[in-house]
Amino acid sequence: MDQKSILIVEDEAITAMEIESCLKDLGCEVSGIVNSGEKALKRISKNGINLILMDIQLKGELNGIEAAEIIHSKYNVPVIFLTAFAEKEKAIRSRFSFPFGFLTKPFNEYELRSAIDKVED
Repeated sequence: MDQKSILIVEDEAITAMEIESCLKDLGCEVSGIVNSGEKALKRISKNGINLILMDIQLKGELNGIEAAEIIHSKYNVPVIFLTAFAEKEKAIRSRFSFPFGFLTKPFNEYELRSAIDKVED
């Protein structure tokens, strides 16, 4: 796997740390962890990020879907949505924000690796 710079957008600290550990085991560079859509937008404007792992439910004014729509229109960085709730409405809404993938928590390392490997450099 080529090393990718990945931003984790997750408002549950323990979950974010578990994702970070898994990504490092996969050989990925974690460019940071933020807990809101607003912080994700600030971070992406300052760093060379190849991929974003974004929870749908976040702290702050923007949910993950809204943040991903802005990221797609301004920066064209792929987003893989992470969610504990596989509700049909959210899955449909996520398609309109141009996600690169969609993982339901809990996911395993194989599922995460497969989603990341689909991102083309």
